[in-house]
Amino acid sequence: MAKKSLSKNAFYNVIYKCLNVVFPLITMAYVSRILLPIGVGKVASAQNIVAYFVLIASLGLPTYGVKVIASYRDDRRKSSKAFSELFTINAISTIICSFVYIMIVMSVDFFQTKIAISMVVGIQLFANVINIDWLYQGYEEYRYITIRSIIVKILSLLAVFIFVKTPDDYIVYAFITALSLIANFVMNILKLNSLVTLDFKNLMFRKHFKSVFALLASTIAIEIYVLGGTTILNVLKGEEDVAFYTYATKAVSVVRTLIVAVCAVFLPRLNYFYSHGQFDAFNDLASKGIRIILNLCIPSAIGLFILSDDCVQLLFGDNYYPVIPSMRMLCISLVTIALSNFTGYQILVTLGKEKVVLYSTIFGAIVNLGINYILVPSFGHYGAAIAAVVTEALIAIYQFYYVLKSIPIKVGLIDIKEIIVPSLLMIVPMLFIKYLECNIIIEILFCFVSGLFVFIFSSFMMKNKIVLMFLEKANIHFNSKYFNNTKL
Repeated sequence: MAKKSLSKNAFYNVIYKCLNVVFPLITMAYVSRILLPIGVGKVASAQNIVAYFVLIASLGLPTYGVKVIASYRDDRRKSSKAFSELFTINAISTIICSFVYIMIVMSVDFFQTKIAISMVVGIQLFANVINIDWLYQGYEEYRYITIRSIIVKILSLLAVFIFVKTPDDYIVYAFITALSLIANFVMNILKLNSLVTLDFKNLMFRKHFKSVFALLASTIAIEIYVLGGTTILNVLKGEEDVAFYTYATKAVSVVRTLIVAVCAVFLPRLNYFYSHGQFDAFNDLASKGIRIILNLCIPSAIGLFILSDDCVQLLFGDNYYPVIPSMRMLCISLVTIALSNFTGYQILVTLGKEKVVLYSTIFGAIVNLGINYILVPSFGHYGAAIAAVVTEALIAIYQFYYVLKSIPIKVGLIDIKEIIVPSLLMIVPMLFIKYLECNIIIEILFCFVSGLFVFIFSSFMMKNKIVLMFLEKANIHFNSKYFNNTKL
């Protein structure tokens, strides 16, 4: 199979991941004013619960599947066999989890007044049988994934605008959201034969179990602290706090998803290099990946912190001002989540060190639950935000320590200085524009443009190789000596 451009993959995956957050965010900007915090909280609470079951049903395949397919993608026979084995494992686990979910919803008193919304959001669990995005990511088919997602997102957004009109339409909103996922899955199945052949003969499952269950355990631990804050808020405080915390995380996740999308495209290529013994190329790409992530997440965190009040007012309205402090706290996690995602799921998993990822996330989950239990009763969604930030920082430190023990990472103090200084300089024009108190849309636009310009210009003056590399790829050419060894 022809080798695909890593930079193009990153571009398409950024667009794809961005759509997965931006379109729901646009939708929420509309439904937040229609459904109000209580309606939003009902949907978010139900989705939070079903997310645990989807997580278990997936068995860590979204990461492991990419790794396996990337290793075999040059051999259709081997990749078809591996896909058939993983597809079968996923189908069996999803059917079991779906049965358990239905039994719990129908029999536990907590769900008796929530059966309708629980079954509607449960559609995404039932459809997980045909969730094979990992196959297309393993083949680096990011262009297809992006185009498919654009079509589905546009249709689902139109459906929300047409059918969600009153506060009682929260179930309709949940149904449209679930259907959009199913549409993606169905389109994947229709294109399946172009990549692999599904064959159920002589399948061998045991060889996958060790890695699958290690990643499942680490993924469960991650979701415990990702979803744990929402769950504890739901139990101890109520649906309104759930809505505030959900919107704070959604707003931050727009930027975070863009950064993590860049991380994700490294996994197939890193695994390809490592599995083919190209260790120097692996080490160089890993080091470059970390520098790229830092260049993206640090200025993004600072910019979003400054614009948090504007974003909340524009997206959610006056009823959601309590979201602002939580959102600003969660901006810190842009850096830590990006680092832990890259070091954990891109580097350590490729190196076969799934146990390190598992231990770090279990540790993080325990810390997160403890902090939430202490802070949520008194501070509500603010306490949940603090717990999330502390947890992500600890996990990032833990994983980065083990990466440094395993491979030579070429990121020095000069690289950090080339990022920190421009990031701090961009604060000046952004604060000046906010001081002028312009129209909110104009304020956000001018803050973004001025901050980006100052960051890029000051990075260029400091000869930041990562920024110069992106400028070159955008056909903005400078003295060629700056571009040595910067190509992806």
